[in-house]
Amino acid sequence: MELQRIKKILMIEDEAISAKLTGFMLSHKGYKLIGVTEDEDEAIRITKEQEPDLILADIHLSKGKESIPIIEKIRYFSTVPVVYYSGDDNKETVKKASRTSNSFYVHKSMDSSNLMKTIKKILK
Repeated sequence: MELQRIKKILMIEDEAISAKLTGFMLSHKGYKLIGVTEDEDEAIRITKEQEPDLILADIHLSKGKESIPIIEKIRYFSTVPVVYYSGDDNKETVKKASRTSNSFYVHKSMDSSNLMKTIKKILK
């Protein structure tokens, strides 16, 4: 019988409450949250050092920053799947995010079932 390795997820998020709630849901479903950050350098460092199985990224971060440029820099050394998880369903934002290779978009809402289904499908 083969033991399955716990899947590691890095979250790029600026809202503490959202990060805690999503982190709780992830751990409840058996995933390991290896970090929560909105800092580009820290996201890159964690990705290089811990090699997450998936990155969950809120598109809009504090101070007008976005996670898309962070992911584009991570793409120079990693093809880790990315789920952009955002409350912004503006067509231009979704289109911009979809240009990132190996990425998916899920609209952030109170119902997390779509997010969990997407993560499960990617990490199966």
